[in-house]
Amino acid sequence: MCPSKKASPSSIRRLPSSGRVSELAGLKWNDVIAIEQVSEEGEVEVRYAISIDERFCRGDWGAPKSDASNATIGINECVYLRIQRLKLLTVNVRAGNAIRRYKVVKAAGPMDLVFQSVSKGAPMRDNNILSRHIKPAARKMGLGFVNWRCLRTSHATWLKLAGGTECGRARPERNTKTPAVG
Repeated sequence: MCPSKKASPSSIRRLPSSGRVSELAGLKWNDVIAIEQVSEEGEVEVRYAISIDERFCRGDWGAPKSDASNATIGINECVYLRIQRLKLLTVNVRAGNAIRRYKVVKAAGPMDLVFQSVSKGAPMRDNNILSRHIKPAARKMGLGFVNWRCLRTSHATWLKLAGGTECGRARPERNTKTPAVG
């Protein structure tokens, strides 16, 4: 059901598009939603979405940067399941000669953050994520310079390689009609 950990053009189309890092850093569990709908044929369909209604950037909480960013974005079931899986994961962190185990998600209440700092469960800083996780992974993959901007703008290229259209390429999932929740 889910693509392998190695990204391929067919798996890229399942990723959420072009979101800002501040939108992901401010994502809370009540923003990750599964919506059950009954089709005209009477079958129950489940649709998945992420609701962007807040951002966190270097200690500052606020509204998303633009009206277009303040939206509910349809996501693939696989993305939803991977986000939910974070609740079960633990990571090992070296602390001197010892190794400490931390839960990836400290608390999973509706108002708790999806992406939390490892030790305290506090909001994560974008520069720490980039330097500790993204850049080392990019180096292992043989990629050169990587930053948040190039990752965000690369989505259009990946979408094209996966067979998507260029129409509405900046935020294709934001054009999906996902019903309002709540």
